[in-house]
Amino acid sequence: PISRILTAAGFTDIAIAPFDASVPFGKGETRDAALDDAVEMTLEVGPLSRALADQPDDIRARASAAVRAAFAGCPGERSVMIDGAAWIVTARNPAS
Repeated sequence: PISRILTAAGFTDIAIAPFDASVPFGKGETRDAALDDAVEMTLEVGPLSRALADQPDDIRARASAAVRAAFAGCPGERSVMIDGAAWIVTARNPAS
């Protein structure tokens, strides 16, 4: 894990804390526009875009509809709010 890497690099006082937040994904002037934008981003970037890259249009359309249905359950009016998570890592470099 990251703590071993930092320790091996000479860092001390290592602290690692989870950070969870709702983050906007997709945006638009209306809820439908926000959903459209979120679906478009999902199909253009990330693992789903790669999985669908060589698929026929009917498969891509079914995937798009499924993604839209999943995002429809997320809150937001002009964006789709999804769960986000990150790790906040701090450490001291005694050499500096």
